[in-house]
This record gives sequence, C-alpha cells and structure tokens, in this order.
Amino acid sequence: MVMANYNGSGEPGDGMYRYQLVALPKAELKGALAEELRMFSHSYHGDRETDPEPCVVVSEFMAREEMEETIIRYLQRITGEQESFDITFNNYSGTPMHTVYIRILDHRPFQALAAQLQPIDGYVRSNDCPPVKFMLQPNIPISKKLSGRAYEQAIAEYARRDFHGSFEVTELMLVRDGTGYGNSIRRAVLRLQPARTGLSSN
Repeated sequence: MVMANYNGSGEPGDGMYRYQLVALPKAELKGALAEELRMFSHSYHGDRETDPEPCVVVSEFMAREEMEETIIRYLQRITGEQESFDITFNNYSGTPMHTVYIRILDHRPFQALAAQLQPIDGYVRSNDCPPVKFMLQPNIPISKKLSGRAYEQAIAEYARRDFHGSFEVTELMLVRDGTGYGNSIRRAVLRLQPARTGLSSN
C-alpha cells in the first residue's frame, strides 16, 4: 500500500482536484463527534483543519475532472463487491506534537479495502497524478497544528477522558475539494454489500 504526500503543501497541483473516499457516521454518533470537535476548538483554539461534517477518511488522491467518471465506475465496481463493516471509536490518542484524535479500534477493514482499491492507484498514476494515499490506520482528528505547549496540555487532559461509539459502514462517499479544505462537494455514494454474518471460516 502507498502512503504518500503529494507535495510540500499538500495542495492540489495544476488542473487537479483533491478527492477523498469517506465513511460518514450515522445521526446520533455524528452529532456526538461534532460536539467533540466544537468543544476542543473552544478550549484550545487549535487550527482544526477538519471537515465540518465528521468523517473517517478511507483514501485520498489527486485527479483531473475528466478522470472522475472513470474513477467512479471503478469505485462502484469495487465497493459493490465489498461487505459492510463496523467502525468502533474508543477514547483518544495523539500524534506528537500537533494532533489529538479519536481512536478507531480495528484497522483491518481499511487495510482490506485498500488492497481492493489498488486499481484506482494504478489509474491515477497512469494519468500522471500522484499515488493514492491509503489511510491504513485512520482516526478522526479533533485538532491539528497545535503548538507544542497546547498539545501537551490537550493530550494530558484527553488521555483521562472517555469516548465510545460505533456504527456500521453501509456506504462510502466520494467527495471533491478543489477550492480549499472544508468546501467539499459530494460526487458519488457507493453502497457496500450487506455483511454475511455467520459465514466466516475464521
């Protein structure tokens, strides 16, 4: 799997848009996550480069608009063969010395999905776009770009706090952001197959 930065600034190149494949938490949990983001911002005034609608980013890539239709067809074919899965949030952690995030317990579904999404990586690379960034250990950041002092204060507080919640991912959404973080446009809803419980060989 490729984990890559696009350039020093992380911004789209000429003629390219940033796309993200995301999972959106369901109603009540989405509200609880949004409240966590608001509370953190109020307390620490961090630079929260976080989408106003809390989401779990599965992958991110750059592509030109004329590639979008083909990418969506690829995604529909891939996700149409994937089973739904659960995401469980459990407490907080951080990336020293700048980010505090809500943890996701089991990363295996994202790693399996990344393997199936390799044709997208091949397609964008073949069109002179940077490699896809697969989020193999995703989380939900509640703040980014904290100062070192603010990070130390925040992680000390949040290490003692609890947060729990889960939801079933039955669909993924492709969003496009070409004008700045937080101005994403929904481009496609990609439904997953219902999970086949009780049929696992494990």
